[in-house]
Amino acid sequence: MEFPGFLGNAPVKEALSQAFSAGRFPHALLLQGEPGVGKRTFARLLAQALVCRHKDRAPCGECPSCVRAKAGSHPDIRVLEGSGATRSLSVEQIKELTMDAYRAPEEAQV
Repeated sequence: MEFPGFLGNAPVKEALSQAFSAGRFPHALLLQGEPGVGKRTFARLLAQALVCRHKDRAPCGECPSCVRAKAGSHPDIRVLEGSGATRSLSVEQIKELTMDAYRAPEEAQV
């Protein structure tokens, strides 16, 4: 798992890459930090890597899964955005996310 063009956080990238290669990727991650440090960008790259069809060089950026993930149209990637001053998720969004957690992937290989 590589993150071309994403600078910084080398220890985090290395740990996640090793876990991915070993087939022991965590079921959940919490990305936190100051605004503008790249949390959203890194999350999108992670999602792209997880659906990439070329696991040996994920995210390849070229396979149909990567192209769809990059365009924001991959059916197995959900992006939830909070609203208001605290950018909190609504109860309805959490309910929807909970229901989605039980669905099998449409395209991504498990």
